Amino acid sequence: MPRRGRQTTASQDIEVAGQVFKYVGSKAVDDKYRVSLGSKIAKFLRKIASPRSMDIFLSSEGYILLRPMARIPASEAWIWRDEEVRASFTRALGEARSGKTTPIDDLEDFLENL
Repeated sequence: MPRRGRQTTASQDIEVAGQVFKYVGSKAVDDKYRVSLGSKIAKFLRKIASPRSMDIFLSSEGYILLRPMARIPASEAWIWRDEEVRASFTRALGEARSGKTTPIDDLEDFLENL
């Protein structure tokens, strides 16, 4: 049986700070104002490292924005605080993804010759 309800259209997408948010559906709120994000969003979140919490933002127009967050050890937080280090780290990850790597046969020898 076909689902009843609104037809989704591109006009339901919204833009915030230059970023377009795609309409993905409608969910009921329970008596405690909880909303299940559903399997489509869960599948998407698993692809981006299964966040453990969400930052929540509210607009004056009533929009709610959820930003997935991941916990990291305090000893690693310096990477994300230093813009230059973060940019270098991002470049390195891009190079690794594109195959610009050199295999190392002997790690001890490699580290001694740094």
